[in-house]
Amino acid sequence: MSDREEEERLGAFDLTRHVRRILGYVGTLGWLLWLAVLGSLIYAAFELSLPQLVRYGVDRYLVPGQAVDSQVRVEGMRELGLLYAGLLFGMLFLSYARSMALNHVGQRVVQRLRTHLWSHLHRLP
Repeated sequence: MSDREEEERLGAFDLTRHVRRILGYVGTLGWLLWLAVLGSLIYAAFELSLPQLVRYGVDRYLVPGQAVDSQVRVEGMRELGLLYAGLLFGMLFLSYARSMALNHVGQRVVQRLRTHLWSHLHRLP
């Protein structure tokens, strides 16, 4: 039997139906799931801003031939270094928080699935 014939026999896989069914097990933790997604987007923005920050520092303070005072260069590089470190710390915090939130939601979903399955098995004759 070919894959196509087997798919027609079993029925097509409907992703949206299965996702909705799994999201039903998320229950009251939906806000935490959305918070983790928002944290992922903020993390991506931080990650994309790091090379831009380095580019700005090199173009503004390290290119020879610009009429920038050495004191201004040092202060500018110090501020950019602190901003870079702050972004790295923010990324560390977001990564940890996102991981903890997704782990918590995932564990709860698995717990609810097991409970639902166990209660279904007990109802069988």
